[in-house]
Amino acid sequence: MARSKGNNDTLNWTRVLERANKINLNEPRGEGWRTMKEIIADSPFGDNKTRLLVRMEVKAGRFEVYHGTQTGPKGMPVRQRWYRPKKF
Repeated sequence: MARSKGNNDTLNWTRVLERANKINLNEPRGEGWRTMKEIIADSPFGDNKTRLLVRMEVKAGRFEVYHGTQTGPKGMPVRQRWYRPKKF
């Protein structure tokens, strides 16, 4: 079997995984941050309408968004967005 991209190091993929696991997670600080899945679970509306309403609130400046990373279901870092209402 040919090696991918000319890489002769058969253990290279293990090093890549080890490095990925050492990445610092970037989660929001403070209270009130929720993921879209959490918002949808509590919403009386369907997925699409809830997403639309949250986007409208963000565009209107009533919600703030935090772009970060968290641990995914397979233990690897994944990108995530958190939302919370702005305090006026």
